[in-house]
Amino acid sequence: MSAPAELLEAIQARGAELVPAGERLRVRAPEPLPEDLMGELRRHRDELLRLLTVLADACRDLPLSPQELRARLAPEGLADLAAGRIDAETLRAFADAVHASDAREAGHVPVGWTRRAHCRGCGPVYLWAPVSVDGCPWCLNRAKGLLVPRPPHAGAYCIQGRTVSGVLVTSDPPYPEDTR
Repeated sequence: MSAPAELLEAIQARGAELVPAGERLRVRAPEPLPEDLMGELRRHRDELLRLLTVLADACRDLPLSPQELRARLAPEGLADLAAGRIDAETLRAFADAVHASDAREAGHVPVGWTRRAHCRGCGPVYLWAPVSVDGCPWCLNRAKGLLVPRPPHAGAYCIQGRTVSGVLVTSDPPYPEDTR
């Protein structure tokens, strides 16, 4: 593992966090850090600033903090990021995926998942493309007993003997309303 990634883990293990402040690093800690650890922070300040700035940039415009994103990276991923083997575009895609996963697990339709699709396991669902699939991300919610939001059922129904087409029908769907 790289020195910056190891330092971030050591800081986090002590309940502290590093916050970039321009060209400086601020340490927020419940108690003073040992002098040897502070010496390592000073020695790797530039690398840590770059790493923390890249994390902050990836989280821009998302309800996700750099600390939360860093915590979702595997240790190898954090080391690769610190070593410059993960570019900003890839990290942003990961941040977007984390945000979408969090939204989905909360029962919300993630940004960009606006198309009606059909999953063999879930039935009608919102996805990013109008496709038919054997399994989808919402299957994870269904397996955990979490909410699966449903797109309205487009079809026809009868009003006093007249058929009305193209109306959004949400009653009596051919799938369970709530999968909990």
